[in-house]
Amino acid sequence: DYTLDLVRHLADTIRGGRVHMPLGDQHVYHIAGLLSRHFICAHHGIAALHPGASCPSKQWPLEQFFILAQKLIEKYKMRVILIGDQSVQKSLEKKPFSHPSIHSYAGRFSLGQTLALIARSDILISNDSGPVHMAASVRTPCISLFGRNNPGISPRRWGPTGKNDIAIHKDIGCEVCLAHKCEKDFQCLKAITVEEVLAKAGKILDEK
Repeated sequence: DYTLDLVRHLADTIRGGRVHMPLGDQHVYHIAGLLSRHFICAHHGIAALHPGASCPSKQWPLEQFFILAQKLIEKYKMRVILIGDQSVQKSLEKKPFSHPSIHSYAGRFSLGQTLALIARSDILISNDSGPVHMAASVRTPCISLFGRNNPGISPRRWGPTGKNDIAIHKDIGCEVCLAHKCEKDFQCLKAITVEEVLAKAGKILDEK
């Protein structure tokens, strides 16, 4: 948006304005084969969960993601696929998700494969991180979880931009966010409940 504001000084009209990332056929075929091997068919709903982020101030507790995954499976019969980088995989090794309908591919997808998986998903639920904007680029509804609210790092600036996307943030009264040096044990993130995220997800899934 900031860049387009600069361009508007040079052009009379701006076409589009939405992020777009092209899907590679080879990545789409790869994801289709992977889902088939897990007996995930076209009629199965898929929830992609991304529990990773570059800073602890962006990371909703991993245990909450697991509880959320279980409830998505129980209530909506979803298949849950975890995505992320090697750091997410290392975290999962310490606290593994154990459920037959939860499949972890953290640290195993390329960027193109991640995009293809998000495109195939019915919803992405993610920390404040890159996959949120990948979801917007392929029109997959997204819920993004935020722990920071200073103007330059807030959901208003970095939140998802899709039509039905949702950003969740809890204001606990911090005048200045200290990010990874938080002195309140990231209570803003811990204040986001599984029930709230599930309710928001339900609103999206019920409209699909």
